[in-house]
Amino acid sequence: MGAPVSPLPHSEHIADGTVFPLTTAKCPPIRPGELDLEDYSGPLQRQISPLDFTKDTLVSMNKELGTLYILQDGLWFGRVSEKWGEKVAWERESRLWEVHSKYNAFFHVEALNIQGTPVEKCLKAQQINAGYGSLLYDTEVELVAPNVGIVTNNKCTTVDFFLNRGQDLTIYKICWTIDQPLFLIMAQCFDPGMKCMPLKLIPRIKDDEPYCKWVFWLGDVKTGDPHSYAADMNKAAEAEGTPSDLEDYSGPLHPRLEIGNFCKETVARMLVQSSRLYRLIDGQWHSIVQELYGDDAAWELQEKVWEIALGYNSRNISRALKVEGSPVEKCLKLLQVNPVFGLLYNCTFELESPDVGVVNNYRCTTRDYFERVGGDVNLSRICGDTEQRLLQKFASTIDPGIKVTTRKMPARDRRADPKQLVGLAERISPGDEREPVCQWEFKL
Repeated sequence: MGAPVSPLPHSEHIADGTVFPLTTAKCPPIRPGELDLEDYSGPLQRQISPLDFTKDTLVSMNKELGTLYILQDGLWFGRVSEKWGEKVAWERESRLWEVHSKYNAFFHVEALNIQGTPVEKCLKAQQINAGYGSLLYDTEVELVAPNVGIVTNNKCTTVDFFLNRGQDLTIYKICWTIDQPLFLIMAQCFDPGMKCMPLKLIPRIKDDEPYCKWVFWLGDVKTGDPHSYAADMNKAAEAEGTPSDLEDYSGPLHPRLEIGNFCKETVARMLVQSSRLYRLIDGQWHSIVQELYGDDAAWELQEKVWEIALGYNSRNISRALKVEGSPVEKCLKLLQVNPVFGLLYNCTFELESPDVGVVNNYRCTTRDYFERVGGDVNLSRICGDTEQRLLQKFASTIDPGIKVTTRKMPARDRRADPKQLVGLAERISPGDEREPVCQWEFKL
């Protein structure tokens, strides 16, 4: 948990040096759900799928994850700024988002099957963005021509957060310096010729003004027939009305679409994709710190970030799911639905008694990745003391008395043991005799 996953070292993630292939953003299969839980106050399930929760609960989990996603970026920025100064932190922040904006775009396109003109696809992706659109802000989009669109942010929680803390210069740096090149990078994922510029930025002169407004366009907006396509699109959206169960976003653009307008399966897919983005942004920060200051410095900051992040993680997930039970049971439940662990691995969670729980991990996607790219140093860190300390700190956010110990650690080269390669989508039956990759005990 918390171990960095970065796409940067591996050539399969690069197509022409500037744009990432969509294949890297494919969502892993999600196990079918047999339950219909409104929360996780009931008994611990040995294995659980996002589809075991109701759609409303999944929407709440997505919203909490959106907050955690942006917070993780902020925690890294803060630690880098503390150690090497704000100038270095802002340089690293810009470098990070040059890469991450592309992943953000492609992951959402894949999850939602986004279709339309390049500008239309860009607006749709921003609208349901894990770190921007309706999950965190009050956004509205408008397609005024086939390749001319406007995004309006009526309520920006990021601006309010920094202004309430008296950090005016930070928010002005974000709004006036950082956002425009980053929006441009995201826009050019859909077409290299797309441009964007702000029509309105902070400060607001009147309370009813939007916080910001952006225009995205492609080509010469004065040529062709700019009205019929957008008019037809608006008519289609009006005829459809407010959607409540969309399977994807291949249809018309809706000005104020939210994640709750999609069907349960799609909301679950968004939760998994956003979890992957959460892991990626953490891993990318690790990599860019490592580039400048070496492996030891990157791991030192990695642990400092997670010391703080784990507390937020427990609190936000618990708030979304109303997790209840004994301290060890709560610990296992929160780990099971954690965006950096349970949602991305193939694990079982079992209570041997109210105060003793065991987690079996049958497939570690982090280990798979580093074995493939030759990340021996990272593997030794992850599967050694670092992982144990991270799990211990996570458990301590639930109850300081919980002790985490290792019952089993993976072999140095797991590829030599095919029995350990269990498909991510498989449900492990109670009688399954295949060995887990690793096993952890939580005891109070």
